[in-house]
Amino acid sequence: GCGSGTGTDKNITYDEWNKVLTTNVMGYSWCIEHVVPWMRKNKLTDVVYHNDQGSGVSHIDAGSRGAIVNVASISGLIAQPEFVPYNSTKAAILMMTKCTALDLAGCKIRVNAISPGTV
Repeated sequence: GCGSGTGTDKNITYDEWNKVLTTNVMGYSWCIEHVVPWMRKNKLTDVVYHNDQGSGVSHIDAGSRGAIVNVASISGLIAQPEFVPYNSTKAAILMMTKCTALDLAGCKIRVNAISPGTV
């Protein structure tokens, strides 16, 4: 990712904001935009799980055409000093993931995010 330690909204320039937003938000958006048409053409996998918890067998159709995994950050969920641009864009990735998951669920394309912490 781009932007760790980029500062507060008081001392970051327009160009710095633009770099972080372009990398961490628009970059993900453009990747999704370009991969989805190809994923929609994928053959639907035939994965069905059968489960019996004592009240009868239920069937879970888990077939899909693929998965998109976005890399967000724990920083998208917590506030940190001097990380306004970075944290803001990582929060945007988390919301983009949720919205895209809803948009593509009917196409059987899964969309998830991972949020690593400090390594």
